[in-house]
Amino acid sequence: MKLTAAGSSPMDEAGIEAIKESRTATFDLTDGELTRADVGLTADDIAPMIAMDESEPIAVTIKGANGEATIETPTLKLFTASGWDTIDYLTLFRVFEDDEALVAEVGESVEKYGVDPSKVESWTSNVGANPEDAHGTNFPIGSKLGPGVQMELHWDEGEPRKVLVYTITPAG
Repeated sequence: MKLTAAGSSPMDEAGIEAIKESRTATFDLTDGELTRADVGLTADDIAPMIAMDESEPIAVTIKGANGEATIETPTLKLFTASGWDTIDYLTLFRVFEDDEALVAEVGESVEKYGVDPSKVESWTSNVGANPEDAHGTNFPIGSKLGPGVQMELHWDEGEPRKVLVYTITPAG
């Protein structure tokens, strides 16, 4: 995949098609900022969203000053205020139907993103053991990579599908 001069995947029309085709995207947040120009957008462009079939996720690599991580997601969204030059945050969504995979993903966040282990351990022991007893939780922001990574977990009572939402802020 061709990257912009800033080392990020272009999010213009051609870049989105390339992401869909390759099912990979990269965002370089090593300097604590992501601008519209970094992803090939102008001030007039609307921050895009890419939605893929859950069976064909996009491998999104986030590069930070202290390392990098890849998150597989069927949905990727950039957010920015109208007229602002910077991208405020990226949002990625992971869907889980298997509770064990969900608990493993959350558990890995301590090492991968620097999420507070006490919150993860509390969730794993209380809610992770009986996921049907709760409808969602927010985990504290981890900033081990440099950019901030926050996870929110959502689901409806009685539904097997759980959605883990990653919000990545360039400045941590």
